[in-house]
Amino acid sequence: MAVAPTLTRRAALAACTLAASAVGRAEASRPPLRLVVPGAPDSPIDTLGRALADAVAVAGNAAPHVENRSVDRGARAIATIEHAVPDGRNLLLFGSGLVGGRYGRDPLPVDPFQRLTAVAQVAREPLVLAVRADARFETIPDVVAAARARGPRERALGGTDALACLVGREMGRLCGAHLAPTLQESSANMIYDIEAGLLLAGWLRPSALPVTRRQIRLLAVSARRRSVLWPDVPAAQELGAEGLDLECWTGVFGPAGMPLDAVARTYRMLEDAFASWRLRGATAALAMEAELRPGEQLLETMRRHDGVWAAAQRAEDLARWRPAASPP
Repeated sequence: MAVAPTLTRRAALAACTLAASAVGRAEASRPPLRLVVPGAPDSPIDTLGRALADAVAVAGNAAPHVENRSVDRGARAIATIEHAVPDGRNLLLFGSGLVGGRYGRDPLPVDPFQRLTAVAQVAREPLVLAVRADARFETIPDVVAAARARGPRERALGGTDALACLVGREMGRLCGAHLAPTLQESSANMIYDIEAGLLLAGWLRPSALPVTRRQIRLLAVSARRRSVLWPDVPAAQELGAEGLDLECWTGVFGPAGMPLDAVARTYRMLEDAFASWRLRGATAALAMEAELRPGEQLLETMRRHDGVWAAAQRAEDLARWRPAASPP
């Protein structure tokens, strides 16, 4: 009679071992969670992707494997996810160039609205308007009026990339003027031109600001809300550019047809990750704000930006945004 309990315990232990083994095999058979980034190792988008993956792991979830696809301006990264299985385990981290890249002389060969699923926005980076420190501009209409007063051969407004030029164009349109911002070769060149009086003002990303900027002043940010990184810099809408709301953003995407439960599961994983102070610190180090927003809100932002890009292309303004000559 003393043997039966021993056999029962052994049988129970064996059953638990077999069950755990079966669960382990099932988990091992699932494809790993991967996050494809359109940048080389140590690039800003790669740094953000790895910080996000680390935060996911700290929250107790399986960390996604970060894969770099840095060729063709992100087209390879998009194609990797575009043709992947929409099971929630294949994700893409991409910035606002996903929309803006559809326009211009060499557009990205993908329609993100048809070929991808917006899961969440994870970061924002409003652009900043830089002017000379001694400039008497107090409002956006002040800048626009001064720009209109310059001759047709004089440069008035600059931008460090196509999005910055788009913001400048939209700023003028909302103030009743047609401005043609000059695409600068670099942020350093644009800051030099502003300090030298060759440009009145210029839009650029905060990550491109020089460490010391004694001779320039940040007048406004390009979004409808102030930036937590620059709380003393007003939003452009506060300074008379009502309706100006264009900024860089970074989002997480899946393939088209991603089931709603997979989207919800991924979003919950990101919510857990955003509890990590390390993620916010890593994002701030890139001059970005960690901000989690649902895919529906990101999609709304993408459509609004797409409309502004399309209007600029119809007006043939994109062709005018060519690099200016380097200063002597």
